[in-house]
Amino acid sequence: MATKSKANNPDAMRRERKLIIIDVGGVILDYNDRAHYSKMANNVGVAPALFVPAVFELILRMELGTLTVKDGERILAKKFGVNASDIKMEKEFAKSSKPNRRVLELVNKLYADYRIAIASNINVGNYKVIFGKDGILKELKYDKMFASCYMGILKPAPAYYKFILRSMKAKPVDAIFIDDREPNIVAAQRLGIRSIRFTDSESLIRDLHKFLRSN
Repeated sequence: MATKSKANNPDAMRRERKLIIIDVGGVILDYNDRAHYSKMANNVGVAPALFVPAVFELILRMELGTLTVKDGERILAKKFGVNASDIKMEKEFAKSSKPNRRVLELVNKLYADYRIAIASNINVGNYKVIFGKDGILKELKYDKMFASCYMGILKPAPAYYKFILRSMKAKPVDAIFIDDREPNIVAAQRLGIRSIRFTDSESLIRDLHKFLRSN
């Protein structure tokens, strides 16, 4: 049976493109987790100084997929003597988050010439809010999503990045990683992945242009 040449096989041609791995929260999505949890605390009448650390104690388990959002809400409700139904983590997350339009437009433009992998430490509830039907980032173009809650691995574990590279059939030298958190950047760099720490849209556009031009 005859096989398609690469010129006639768009999938094969796309697999040979360079890979851009990009974070969601704090990069493509305007979101501040501490401000979000503080607002939740105020909504249920609990001091943020007490509530926010309690959420952070649970959030890693949620992002690993070992604790559901509903169970997390019940734990917080019991700890602070409030109704679990009043915490509304997913609803408050949706209200506190919006697309960074400049970065969203940049990623969608890059998709025409590069492979795009979305890499996020995220719980199942927030994943649905962002990427479900009519999600916050429904316009985003990408090749594959890597969500920690389904992988059972969190950044900055080396296994997280290795899993993405293996899944995308890419070498570290052929990838660029973008994230807003320094530990995640350092971990990627240690594996030989060129990385950009996101601070603002203009800096990202400038730095990414330099990286891609030097390829």
